[in-house]
Amino acid sequence: MSVSPERKQQIIAEYATHEGDTGSP
Repeated sequence: MSVSPERKQQIIAEYATHEGDTGSP
């Protein structure tokens, strides 16, 4: 998965809002 650090932080932030975690599956 080639994702930029900025993009990754945004994705993690979204996952954290959805799963209530740091984006762990």
